[in-house]
Amino acid sequence: MVAMLFTALSGLMAQSNQYLHFDQVDDYVETPNGSGYVANSPGITMAGWFYHDALGYGQGTMSIRGGGTGTGEMYLIQLNNGTIECRLVTSTGLHEYVAPNFTVVPQVWQHFAWVFDGSQVRLYVDGLLKGSKVASGTFTATNKPFTIGKCLLGGFDFVFGGRADEVSLWNKALTEQEIQDLMDNELNGDETGLQLYYKFNQGVPDGDNTSISKLDSETGDDKDGNLLNFALTGNTSNFGGVLDVSFQAITFPQIPTKLVSDQPFQLEATASSGLPVTYELVSGPATLNGNTITLTGVPGDVTVKASQGGDGTYDPAVDLFNSFAVLDPNTYVPTIDARSPLAGDVLCQP
Repeated sequence: MVAMLFTALSGLMAQSNQYLHFDQVDDYVETPNGSGYVANSPGITMAGWFYHDALGYGQGTMSIRGGGTGTGEMYLIQLNNGTIECRLVTSTGLHEYVAPNFTVVPQVWQHFAWVFDGSQVRLYVDGLLKGSKVASGTFTATNKPFTIGKCLLGGFDFVFGGRADEVSLWNKALTEQEIQDLMDNELNGDETGLQLYYKFNQGVPDGDNTSISKLDSETGDDKDGNLLNFALTGNTSNFGGVLDVSFQAITFPQIPTKLVSDQPFQLEATASSGLPVTYELVSGPATLNGNTITLTGVPGDVTVKASQGGDGTYDPAVDLFNSFAVLDPNTYVPTIDARSPLAGDVLCQP
């Protein structure tokens, strides 16, 4: 990770030069059942770096809310003029701290940490206490999603416009010193109490990242977040920033559906480093020789893995998997949805 100098605070911050941009339309990241990682714990902390493109009402940054069962919500939403509504719901009800106007500074990276320690809720901005309120009760929800870039609430979509980086969720209340250490030092992923941790160091900044569907978790693959509604190409609604000098990523265009009679074809994955990509046939009715796939003439689903192991300059890339169907036109029967051409199911008469 490359350290970066920020205007909000002096000193070096442990934030990578890569990030994920949210378009304030429908982009968000969702980790299903995220509340289960902090349920019934003595404290909770959610923290992360955020860069708001502009001030505007109803921008959710980090959230446990929506769906699921049990008592428990915890979230941050920007209101008007840079105010932040910081809420926690436990077995004893709603606990809230509302940060003052212009707490959010647009077009500046800021670090936010929202903390519950069993007796208080506290908001830290750039490592310093912004405010607190008395709070109590138990957070018991086990199957509500943890979301980044959106706060879920029925028909209201509080979506974020801007960039996010280094987001984490803990089943303990971090102290001010621990939050400052969190800002200054990149996490390993095995820290005590750390449950979810996303670095956002994926893809090729502003490139074609449409083959990426998950936000990598540093605390276990089963905790990867779902990337929902992102364009994943261009300079918005996509991974952005500057690549770490040792980072590389694979781009692997989706392979279209094939027929059993199709001729051999070449795979076209590339690595951002320029190093050669290797392939492995994971399953399905095909053979693989180098980067050439030959179909066996049998219908089925084929899955191929693309890898780049790195060298003295570049770290290994995350493997990508590409699956496609092979169809036999003589036996394949498409699904047909028969509809009347006129409203009200009135059929045309001769």
